[in-house]
Amino acid sequence: MAAGGFADLHFPAAAISFSCALGVPINATDTPRLLLLMRRSMTDLGLSTDPAKNRYQRKRPFMVNNQPICTPADEKAFSAC
Repeated sequence: MAAGGFADLHFPAAAISFSCALGVPINATDTPRLLLLMRRSMTDLGLSTDPAKNRYQRKRPFMVNNQPICTPADEKAFSAC
């Protein structure tokens, strides 16, 4: 999978990144409980990092090094974070 393919953090696409490592497809049909666990974990992980991101407001690397990112359509949204 190309780097841009790993950038989609929405479900179920985010889970596909782990399918290769596990050797099984991660989806609602084959692994419904794992998919649910991953979806819930993603929410918890996002909530756990928000306070630090809001406090330090560190610029993302592409904002400093002026290099393109894998998903140019997301650049504006990522710059606001």
